[in-house]
Amino acid sequence: TLFDALIQTFNSIAVIGMIVGISVLFIGVILSIFRYLKINLFINRRINNKKFLNIFLYSLLLKCVLILQLGFLIIVFGIVVGLFWLFVSLFNNSKIDFYIYKKYMTTFSFSLLLLLIIVIVIDFSEKIDDFIQSDLSFFTIMSEYYLHFIPYFANLFSPLFIFISVVFFTSRLADNSEIIAIFNSGMSFKRFLRPFIISAVFLSVLSFILGSYVIPISNKYRIDFENKYIKKQKKKLAKGIHLQKTKNHYYYLHQYNHKRNIGYKFSIENFENGKLKNKLRSEYIQWNEETKKWTLNKYEIRTFHENGETITPSKKLRKTTDTTLMLLPSDFIVQPNLAETMNLNELNKNIESETIKSSGKSKFYKIEKHKRIAFPFAIIILTIIAVSLSSKKKKSGIGTNMGLGLLISFSYILFFQFSSTLSINGNLEPWIAVWIPNILYVFLGILLLRKTQNI
Repeated sequence: TLFDALIQTFNSIAVIGMIVGISVLFIGVILSIFRYLKINLFINRRINNKKFLNIFLYSLLLKCVLILQLGFLIIVFGIVVGLFWLFVSLFNNSKIDFYIYKKYMTTFSFSLLLLLIIVIVIDFSEKIDDFIQSDLSFFTIMSEYYLHFIPYFANLFSPLFIFISVVFFTSRLADNSEIIAIFNSGMSFKRFLRPFIISAVFLSVLSFILGSYVIPISNKYRIDFENKYIKKQKKKLAKGIHLQKTKNHYYYLHQYNHKRNIGYKFSIENFENGKLKNKLRSEYIQWNEETKKWTLNKYEIRTFHENGETITPSKKLRKTTDTTLMLLPSDFIVQPNLAETMNLNELNKNIESETIKSSGKSKFYKIEKHKRIAFPFAIIILTIIAVSLSSKKKKSGIGTNMGLGLLISFSYILFFQFSSTLSINGNLEPWIAVWIPNILYVFLGILLLRKTQNI
């Protein structure tokens, strides 16, 4: 039965892939003809007829690339479905379990597809001015941006998609009195909950693997596209920067201007055996891109010894190049989305190095790391809450459960954003900030679970 189900699943996916591929190719040919008729969907300009052949071949190549990428995503989806059925076959399942597995995955897949379409339409409408200004074709936008945006967004909000899906199809089961029939057959609520938890465990493991090792690779292309065409390389600058590059050297910079490569109020403190040996202070430093060296301006060196201290001031307007500085301009620039392009191993290495430097970048890396661990657990927690919330038949119908589900979903996002902001701008530890929503919803899940079992 399992083998037949897998064969049927892969055949359906293959047919869908052929239909999608043919449809995209047909649309591409129609759009190419429109371009030949000097109709452009983004900007009103003429196409040189002499260059039409090159334009047509290039656009056709983009369509083929897009078809291959869509086909690859469909194949990956088919592999995930196959792995899911192999995973659940490891357990002793009844017909009711397989019925719940089917409902769980089918509802989740369709809800994810519909929500992604809505999100893409909204996101496209917000960024269409940037696309027009950059003169990007539809297939360039789809192949270079949205095919990398979809996995990122789907995995980021997968706990909420799963929660809404479970609330919907469990409410349908309760509304059709199917859950009452299941309980009358002798199945307890804990036993009824088992297939939901097994499905949630599979999706949580899948989310962790994708979020930690696969999606960061895709994020590199997505963020590069955003920096190039949308955000125009917007960077968040830090003030009051403290760095520790080595065991005995501490650096301080009041402010850094990355456009001019100038840092103001710069100082270096050198310690030996726990005592301050000397300190260098400079009004401002400037990075020389050609020589790859720093230029100190209006500096002085204070050397401390047993009899007191000596000050070596620089001459007025004197400049000197210090070749011993182990600093780069990138050390003074904070890019929060850079953490999204790193896998779990790279995050751990950067957290260790940035913690030694005492820079503000480590917070972003820690938040991203704990987010990748906390979100998969959220899938299991929200699944238990969803089943407990919607397993009882209500006179008001499915609408009440869906309304409560949306309220809980938005409150989860609100708690997460609020706690993350406290961690970035305050003194709250990153792991506490990321795990606060999960901890709160664990208690909510226990309360709902006990209430449901007592009914």
